[in-house]
Amino acid sequence: MGTALRIAGMALATFFTRYAMIALVGREPPVLFRRWLRYVPVALLAALIAPAALSSPAGAGVHGRWLALGVGALLAWRTKQVLPSLVSGLVTFWALSIFGI
Repeated sequence: MGTALRIAGMALATFFTRYAMIALVGREPPVLFRRWLRYVPVALLAALIAPAALSSPAGAGVHGRWLALGVGALLAWRTKQVLPSLVSGLVTFWALSIFGI
């Protein structure tokens, strides 16, 4: 009984969160909400990259990670583009790991 109740509760939560977005599509979302949505990709990217970039497993090149993170962040700041920032950070990291840094 407890498992079925949890499943039903999560189904309702999923339904209502999706329904709320569908209901907003029919009209213009508020300005504050649109402004907030602009930051979702940046926050998601930071949440995915930060744990891997800031952790220091044994034997890994920590300085190479920090340098690659700095290159990617600098390019992101200058270009305001996600793809070139990712590519530059990855290329920097791979190049430094080849040289053992």
